[in-house]
Amino acid sequence: MKNTKSLKLSLIINIINFVFITFATISMYTGFNFMTDVNDLSLEGYSAFQFFTVDSNLLLGFVIIIFVIYEILLLSSKINEIPKWVYIIKHVGTVGVTLTMLVTVFFLGFIASSGYFSLFTNANLFYHLLSPLLSLVCFILLENTNKIKFNDCLFGMLPLILYSCYYISNVLMHMENGKVSTFYDFYYFAQGGIISIIISIIVVFSITFGICYLTYYFNRKLYKE
Repeated sequence: MKNTKSLKLSLIINIINFVFITFATISMYTGFNFMTDVNDLSLEGYSAFQFFTVDSNLLLGFVIIIFVIYEILLLSSKINEIPKWVYIIKHVGTVGVTLTMLVTVFFLGFIASSGYFSLFTNANLFYHLLSPLLSLVCFILLENTNKIKFNDCLFGMLPLILYSCYYISNVLMHMENGKVSTFYDFYYFAQGGIISIIISIIVVFSITFGICYLTYYFNRKLYKE
């Protein structure tokens, strides 16, 4: 990232995004509603951390802290370049929140009990939409690098793999006669039994791989010496 203008803009957007994520996390944890009292896929306290939505955004928040530190060091000429591993974890964080946004926009929104837009209110406005969009803009348009290779982009699959282990095991442990309550299957991926679990795994992992590759591809495509 040698373009000073892009670097400064990236720094500003990353800081704004961190503030968004922090505000959303505090709001969800405390149950603060600033738009409406309707909150689908939203819980107060530690229970909120069972959602991939919250976890992926928190991961991005931690990654942003690291990335911003290196951006400041680069702008102040304390370092000559941002290390490769920092770009990799920024990519991982971006993939996670992008997956959250796409699943919400193209699937969960249509089956939300309180209507499509109920998943874009209060903390979820930031988690499901604003944070992912800012993250994509930053990574693809402003944080271009030739450091990340194709194999590196596959690290973007890790958050989903780890979360899937938790989610699937939790669903299977509470499944009776091929059925499981939406209290445990809150993403509705197992409502059709084992078959729907298998289909969901294939679809979600395929989407995540697509996100990994496309974000990597367009980031590299825009790189300039």
